[in-house]
Amino acid sequence: MGIIIGGNAISGNFNNSGESQNTPNVVTNGLVLWLDAGNNASFINSSNYYDCGYGCQYYSSNPGCTNCNSQWKDMSGNGNDSNMSSTSMINYSNYGGSMNFNGSNYGNIPYSTTMDFSAAQTICMWIKPGSGSTGARRNLHDQAYAGSGTLTHEPGTEINYYFGTGGGNNSPYVGIGSGFGVNTGELAFITVTRSQSQNICRWYKNGVKYTDTNAGGYSSVTNSTNPIRIGLGYTGQYYLGDIYTVMVYNKFFTDDEVMQNFNNGRQRFGI
Repeated sequence: MGIIIGGNAISGNFNNSGESQNTPNVVTNGLVLWLDAGNNASFINSSNYYDCGYGCQYYSSNPGCTNCNSQWKDMSGNGNDSNMSSTSMINYSNYGGSMNFNGSNYGNIPYSTTMDFSAAQTICMWIKPGSGSTGARRNLHDQAYAGSGTLTHEPGTEINYYFGTGGGNNSPYVGIGSGFGVNTGELAFITVTRSQSQNICRWYKNGVKYTDTNAGGYSSVTNSTNPIRIGLGYTGQYYLGDIYTVMVYNKFFTDDEVMQNFNNGRQRFGI
């Protein structure tokens, strides 16, 4: 929040005592995909934009298509933009911006050579499941459950991470349970990270480690050339709820790196 000093409004991050609150940057080393519905660099967030009827938007003061909001832009620098099945998914009033998955929409990110997760992968997401979300198995992030990695939100609210050496939706593969649930209406920062060289896979919720196990014993995972899909996957069931940010890395995370990304969003989400 801002503060007033000498009658002047000073913007910035301050606590109730007027002390500056520094928000750490997200980890950028190994960052392959970075989507954030609350960042104008990723998705335009302005009431001055209106739908022109072709999946694009324009300023009311200067009619004419200026930006296509049918894409959720990748901020990693790799150009891994997500093509959105609907241009009306954005919810600007929800913690600065979220993509609302209503059971019939999803994001699709075409495969690129930057998506090499054979040695390691980390997936971080801010999510809030919606009503009915736990009634079926639904994919938050999907590429291949026997390849690079897929996240499945199970009916019992736990999340499973699947990956393997089959290369697609086949076998062999392993599934690593999160060890925690994310309930309907619950806002959470989830992180899963694996290293094949160390044979480690770990799950975190809001920066706290819940699962610490092996990564299937594979020396490497078969990299999938499938697109990454957000909110839809091999289960065929669309996701229900809000997804705020998606960050995918080709590296293994330390505890400190998980906490750095969690702290980056804590002030925004009030956790």
